[in-house]
Amino acid sequence: MAAIFINYRVGETAQIARLLYERLARIFGPGEVFFASENLLPGHRFDVPILDAVRSSEVLLAVIGPHWQDAPDASGSPRLHAEDDWVRREITEALALSIPVIPVLVDGAPSPHPDSLPPDLRPLPDLHHVRLGHRSGDPGVDVLAAAIRRTVPRLNTIPTSPPPTFTVHAPGSKGLQTGDGNTQHNTFT
Repeated sequence: MAAIFINYRVGETAQIARLLYERLARIFGPGEVFFASENLLPGHRFDVPILDAVRSSEVLLAVIGPHWQDAPDASGSPRLHAEDDWVRREITEALALSIPVIPVLVDGAPSPHPDSLPPDLRPLPDLHHVRLGHRSGDPGVDVLAAAIRRTVPRLNTIPTSPPPTFTVHAPGSKGLQTGDGNTQHNTFT
């Protein structure tokens, strides 16, 4: 099973969680990162595979956006306080099994306030967090990858892979023509 489990709130942090999954899968390999929308098959039960993935993980990343604590359910109550909320269940399961949980604060989210959390999540604000921005050059993912490597030492044997590069060519040419007639290749990472 995957060493890294990504916990996120659908509708608030799903896009950032997907980008985080893609980046961590490039760094550690896709088999080492569990991301529900990538790993679960449509038409199959999700509860057992998700709990199995949490239980077999070696670190859980709790992706926390600005409305993580107060995102409402259909009745307007905070979803996080419902015992059947999957964000809560996954984190609670990891905490109960002493699986390290790394809060990943995104979009300027504050660290959760313990008084507004359900009792089983009150340890969360005491855990050292990583702040992650939305820019591609943000060092947050590198800081997070380093924290994961320290938390899960066996992942240190996986070499760090550089981000992919792309070469842009002008249509119909083998590169961009410069003013002096030379061909220029622009590489983006």
